[in-house]
Formats: sequence, structure tokens, C-alpha cells
Amino acid sequence: MPITADYPHHADTAEPVTMTAPQIWAVANRVRRQVHADLAERAIDVGAIIDGASGFSINGIAFDAFWDLDHAVANEAGDEVMGTTEYDPADPTSIMVSINGPVLAGRDDLLRSTVAHELGHVVFEAPAWIAKATGQVSVSYCAEGSTMGRLAELPVSRRTNLTAHEIREARANEFMGGFLVPPQLAKVDLLRIAKRSRMKPSPRPSAILQGPAFDAEAIDGSAGEDLLFELAERYRVSEAFIRVRLSRYDLLRTEFSHGR
Repeated sequence: MPITADYPHHADTAEPVTMTAPQIWAVANRVRRQVHADLAERAIDVGAIIDGASGFSINGIAFDAFWDLDHAVANEAGDEVMGTTEYDPADPTSIMVSINGPVLAGRDDLLRSTVAHELGHVVFEAPAWIAKATGQVSVSYCAEGSTMGRLAELPVSRRTNLTAHEIREARANEFMGGFLVPPQLAKVDLLRIAKRSRMKPSPRPSAILQGPAFDAEAIDGSAGEDLLFELAERYRVSEAFIRVRLSRYDLLRTEFSHGR
């Protein structure tokens, strides 16, 4: 069965409208449930993503995706990148996703996040490329490249002058975060750890998710480190990744918390 999803988009171009982070997370969660139905197992196996993300029907536009994890990857400028999502107008219903397997070998958490990031490009950019090639709309096609080290979250709410490329990258990053560490699951796991460790919640509840939030500065140093380690192990991502996700969901406030 193909992965299906719908989101607000421009009828004349098939491109996404400007979306809030929660809207992107909702799309990511819908896709996640189609490739990983086991809610008890938080971490998604990379192989399961690849196997499940081969056919798509996004906003009613059908296409296939082909994944290559065996070769080095460079962008059009010749710079080494972790992954690219590309489209060949000569093959109007196919998307090619290349992941830099040689560079990411032995780096399981980075491989997982790169695959999820490129999946975000597939979900949000590919429909417009396919629609243009099949004559459904009139838009240009392009190729995406995730440069080495570029998977850090962009604080999009603090900037209004993002380029089109930065918007696409920020959107793919939010998809990646919501796909690998969904907000509601992160909330459940954090609250369980907080209860077990007797962490005191912040006077201010989360502004993103209904329920309590926690201030990192009020948590004992070792308890905070243990919390991040446990969640990172459970979702099989890095501790830095978990810290960013908890901050984005306004569950754990740190000096690095993004504005909203």
C-alpha cells in the first residue's frame, strides 16, 4: 500500500502553503504510523523506512520513490552531502533519494535522521515536481541536498527572511523531528521519567502540548543527563536531537529553547 497523506497546498502549483510546526508534525505522524505501526517500539528501523517509503499518494498525486544508500553523494556544486532528493523529468512518476551510506556507515543515529529528513523532502516537494511533469500544474522542479552537518533545527519562528531553500530545509527538519520523536510520545515518555525521578514541573505548562513542562535549570544535573540519555536510547537518536525535540515541544526548557 502506498503512503498516503494530505496537507494544505496551492491548487495551481501543488506546493505546500506556509505550514506551522504542529501542522508539519501531524503530517509526519501520519506517515510514521504507516511505516511503523508499533507504538510500544519508539525507534524506527532504517530498513523499515526504506521498505515502507517506496510508493506514495500525497494530496492525490501518486508516485514512486527509489532509495540508494550504497554510494557517496554530492550536490550540484560538488560538495559532499548526507543525502539528496531528486527528480528526473524524463521519468515523470519517480523520485530518487540518495543517502551517503559510505559516510554514514557506523553512525546509526545520523543515518536515521538523514533518511527521515530526505523523506520530508519527498513528502513535501515531490508532489509539485510530479504534478508539473504530468501536466497537472505548471511549476519548476528542483533537487534538494542536505549538506554535512545541516540537520540542526532552524529557529524558523524568529526569522521572516528565509530563502526558499531554507524554508524547504526547515520544513524537512521539522518533519524529521516529528517523525522520529513524535510530540505526544515524547510527552508520555518524559512524564514517566519525571514522575519516577520526582522532577518538579515548571509553574508554566507547555505552550505547545497540553500538560506540564520542565525547566532544565531546576533539574539536578545528573537527573537531566540521565533523562536525555534514556530518551535518546529509546528513540535511537542523539542526546542533542532529543534536547532539541523537547525544546521544540516546549516540554523541557533550556537556554537553547527556540522562540515560538
